[in-house]
Amino acid sequence: AVVSTQSTGDKRLRERHWGPWQGRNWKEYQRASADTGGKSLAGVETDDAMTARWEKFLSELVDTLHTSSPPDPAILLVTHGGMVRVIGRYLTALSPNPINVDQMSFPNNCISEFDVIVGEGGIVTGCEVVRLLDAEHLKRPFMRPKE
Repeated sequence: AVVSTQSTGDKRLRERHWGPWQGRNWKEYQRASADTGGKSLAGVETDDAMTARWEKFLSELVDTLHTSSPPDPAILLVTHGGMVRVIGRYLTALSPNPINVDQMSFPNNCISEFDVIVGEGGIVTGCEVVRLLDAEHLKRPFMRPKE
């Protein structure tokens, strides 16, 4: 049963801000960053800054949902690969079997599903990874309307 089809945008789930590299070619960025020893180039949003955005979003979401009805809603988040990696890293670290998502490939249009466990006072205490970076739906033929 569909409880709600409400949708909203939130800037905190946006892709990494690339600073002076925003909108430029990925290969150019890789060449320029090759000499940085793995550090981001000046002006590029760091993983820590993205994680802080995610944590603020998650905290606000949990606070809102903690008092909502129904008390255990399913939430769909749609975002870009960089933020998917941040969310995956954060949530899988709460799993009984942590996964190193930094060593994984993130296919476009993949689906990750998590059951987030919220304890007393609306504190996130754990996470079950239901599926991670699943792209099986892309292997099926697309349905096309009859002409």
